[in-house]
Amino acid sequence: MWKAVVIGSFAVAAPAGAVGSPSVHQMVQTAQQAALVSQSGVEQQLAAAIEAHQNTVRFKYEGSVKDFETLLDQALMTALDTNPYMRYIMDRYHYSWRGTSSAVNVEVTFTYRETPEQTAYVDRRVKEIAGQLIVPGMNSHEKVKAIHDWIVQDLKYDESLKNYTAYSGLVTGEAVCQGYTLLAYKLLEEAGVRNLIVEGTAGGQPHAWNLVNLDGSWYHLDTTWDDPVQAKSDNISYDYYLLTDDEMRKDHSWTKTYPAAGEAYRPALEALKLFDPAKRSVYQKLEHELGYTLYEAGQAVSDSSGLMAKAREAIKQGRSAAVVRYSGEQSALINDLGNLYGLNIRNITFSTKPLEGTDDLKVRIEWEN
Repeated sequence: MWKAVVIGSFAVAAPAGAVGSPSVHQMVQTAQQAALVSQSGVEQQLAAAIEAHQNTVRFKYEGSVKDFETLLDQALMTALDTNPYMRYIMDRYHYSWRGTSSAVNVEVTFTYRETPEQTAYVDRRVKEIAGQLIVPGMNSHEKVKAIHDWIVQDLKYDESLKNYTAYSGLVTGEAVCQGYTLLAYKLLEEAGVRNLIVEGTAGGQPHAWNLVNLDGSWYHLDTTWDDPVQAKSDNISYDYYLLTDDEMRKDHSWTKTYPAAGEAYRPALEALKLFDPAKRSVYQKLEHELGYTLYEAGQAVSDSSGLMAKAREAIKQGRSAAVVRYSGEQSALINDLGNLYGLNIRNITFSTKPLEGTDDLKVRIEWEN
């Protein structure tokens, strides 16, 4: 965030990225309104303008203006926080004021990355998509999974780094992390799942993802990193699906304060099988798809024959990927994987990460049949 100081005015760029085109100039006329006399009054005025996607708001403030810049900065941050979606489609804002030591006339101008018409399009498409994904009887756990999978399968990471919004993602099929996160935010909200937007860094770069509340517990959800650039289009990763703070901090970082995510999702799912027996089969399917069955006895493989058995099983099911618990020597893994070409598959790729709570590796293998 930068601040360019002009006499009596300030311009601030909102978090992340490229400059968007300003929408049709609109104004909130406040000349006839009573003067504002408190920071909370200023916050409410600004929040209403942002919620309405207004370009300019004007108001009069009466009171000591000694620390008015600080008051206005704080009021703007609070106003932006009232609507996370609008905060992260805000490209920049500029404010200026004139007056005396006891009263000033203020003008704040906003530039957004989406026009009101584009945001309205997002809202319509989100309703349509949610209507297709969410069926009666689904609980929040099922809704999050359906939304995560749709985003990972239907969006592609924008390597040109031009598409920052949910609108761009829906129209072009491509977006950077901000677009993924904004679309996830909207879809989760439409499905009745409380969530927040987290801003931080990952891989040494600015990054954004979601924080999701399920049954009163918070979890990190990174749809961008579950959709790596190199991945095959029909395969979905769950490496960043509903993680704790400790799990997320292994390659993500953040400095702002967010609700703590301290409960692991795997034991939460295990408990749900007992407390919600009517949905037991749903939770068992979730455990399988999220790779939690890797913790079951007999799941680990240690050589090429074990890897080939897992790959054969996946091919028989029509899949072109497998996630395997590998307990062999890491130095032998590449040779063991090379033997999979004997199954008449092509272009084998793989990635590894430690399997949480074990000494084994979690190996994701993808190929072309």
